[in-house]
Amino acid sequence: MSSRLLKTYQNFQTSHTKLKKKIHSYRLPLPKWGVHIMQFVYFSIPLIGGYFIMSYAISQSDLKWSSKKPLPSKKEPLNVVDGVRIGAGGYGGGVKLAESCGEEQVHIRKRLEEMLRMERRKKERKERD
Repeated sequence: MSSRLLKTYQNFQTSHTKLKKKIHSYRLPLPKWGVHIMQFVYFSIPLIGGYFIMSYAISQSDLKWSSKKPLPSKKEPLNVVDGVRIGAGGYGGGVKLAESCGEEQVHIRKRLEEMLRMERRKKERKERD
């Protein structure tokens, strides 16, 4: 089996090499616009092939994953699993960024300014030394 496969591959390789030599030995001088067209063709073939391969891969991925687990509806929040809220304000704590009130934002801003001030001082000391 493997020797037959190997012979088939070798035959393909030799016939491909013959074809390449035949094509590349016969050359026509192209005008400048012809060279530009051929450059565009050689450049666009991998792009078009890649586009179709990626669209096929995306469709196969959609088929695979859509049958596994349904996507959550827009009405139910993503941080609720089996009726238990996870993350900010629920199980496991979490960070309230979008829901923080003005008082929390002022506190966070002050802490951030302190941290940046300390880093600036460290950098200045380092530059002096």
